[in-house]
Amino acid sequence: MRHLTVLLLLAGLLASAAVPAADPVRIFVLHSYHQDYPWTARQHRGFVEALESTFDGETVIETEHLDTKRRAYEPEYADAFQEYLKFKYAGFSPDVVYVSDDNALMFALNHLEKVFPKTPVFFSGVNDVTAVQRISGRPVTGVFEKKEIAPNLALLTGMGRGTQRIIVLGDNSTTYQAIEREVREELQRLPEIEATFIADEHIDTILLQLQGLPDADLFLTTLGGVKNSLDQTLPLRETLKRIVGDGARVIISMEDVCGT
Repeated sequence: MRHLTVLLLLAGLLASAAVPAADPVRIFVLHSYHQDYPWTARQHRGFVEALESTFDGETVIETEHLDTKRRAYEPEYADAFQEYLKFKYAGFSPDVVYVSDDNALMFALNHLEKVFPKTPVFFSGVNDVTAVQRISGRPVTGVFEKKEIAPNLALLTGMGRGTQRIIVLGDNSTTYQAIEREVREELQRLPEIEATFIADEHIDTILLQLQGLPDADLFLTTLGGVKNSLDQTLPLRETLKRIVGDGARVIISMEDVCGT
């Protein structure tokens, strides 16, 4: 269903771009994370497969990765990446731009207009719903992600756990911060739940904070930016292994840890 929604949005944007029928459709793709990141790989694969199965015309797809699980998204980095794209794609004029997750959308709104002027943009996997205010009146549309904690709490109740205390854990990235705001807002309607939030980019700090907390069910958000003591980004599998090995808590994933 999500792939169909994205393709319908793409079709609308291509119609507004008035692409001649005989010309290939040129698409520029920008992902927030590196190409081997499981969530990004699934987003890209699903997009390409759905496009190939429903669109008969020729397409030219150029793909780049901000890699912000390894490199923090900061103004200096965004400016440098903009100049890199301007140089590399000087002769490329896409008909539409597709971006995934929050950092890529932020880059599109603040920088891509200077690289690909007046090009329609559509997005997927964005958690920060306040982005609606920034895209108003612009040729930008897409699909937001919503993280719901209540259904997960209901699942725990169905498992026979009277959950009243939870720990919400993440890597303190832009995406995590958007998820935390959403979870805090939802928890206002669940006053019986006591929540502790742990957000840090270093696994040792995360584990240290976990060790100091009483037993509670653990909700994992986004963890792809977690690093070791050498500031090297850990594979998700390694991050999960160390968190799971820290105790006997029930663990629920709300984000990008499945299939790793």
